[in-house]
Amino acid sequence: PRSPVADRSLRDASGRSRRPKSERRWRPPDDLQWIYGSHHKAGTALLLQLGKDHANVMGKQRSLCWVKSALRGDEPQGCSGSGRRDRMRIWLWSRLSKQILSEFEHDQVDWSDPYHINSRASLNESQIRDAPPRSNLRGVHIIRDPIAMAISGYIYHLKSPEVPVLRPIVNMSMAEGLAKVVLYTVHISGKEMVEAYSSAPSWVMNIRYESFAQSSESFDQTAAAMYEHMLGDIYTPWERQKLLKAAAMRDLRRHRPYDEDHVADPELKEKVAKMLQSIPPEPLRALQKMRE
Repeated sequence: PRSPVADRSLRDASGRSRRPKSERRWRPPDDLQWIYGSHHKAGTALLLQLGKDHANVMGKQRSLCWVKSALRGDEPQGCSGSGRRDRMRIWLWSRLSKQILSEFEHDQVDWSDPYHINSRASLNESQIRDAPPRSNLRGVHIIRDPIAMAISGYIYHLKSPEVPVLRPIVNMSMAEGLAKVVLYTVHISGKEMVEAYSSAPSWVMNIRYESFAQSSESFDQTAAAMYEHMLGDIYTPWERQKLLKAAAMRDLRRHRPYDEDHVADPELKEKVAKMLQSIPPEPLRALQKMRE
């Protein structure tokens, strides 16, 4: 459901959205598309709201689609609002990868299995190169400290069954379950993050999640830089102001989250962090190496 806070933040004091008559936005090309990509729940939840704010300020011209693992016909499962997939222009990928970036850039995504989950062989480099790359793309890729990803991931997946391979951790000791999540981070989610980061094309801006979490001032600066990359030549000063005001509502230092499922209890997080020293050393070293 759409956050009422997000909608209010894009309106004036009277409750109505008003654009100064003197301001006229440059109409972006119809084929211009935006990607928001993440690899962990906190980043996905944040980008979902920031992406919705992006879509709201664009009005009826653009819609946001959160790409889930299975899509139904022309309308993607998990899209906010309604509409056909071929009319979507703003995309949120919760498991962005090097392969997805390349396939999307060359318009080669298999929408029946966009995340390559159902044992579908991904396209090889020669197949992708056969399709010309699209030029009107802009993206934001949020990365995070791999150790923080593993700690928060363990806490989240204790109460969420969305990743089948991690469901058994609820019946494991903390050390065993955390070790399993660390391996998942090293071989799947963290690996995808590092590969997407290191191979990102020039139209993708990499942003650290820690830049949003460090302080309210850092949050505002990061949001401003992100929207400047995505919309700098499109939005008006009025729209920029409204977007940054809406973004500030996502800062956990200033406001409670609309969806608290992805926010870990600080005491539990500290306990899990200490437990890292109890897992086998090899996966822990691999996790630490991903920081480099």
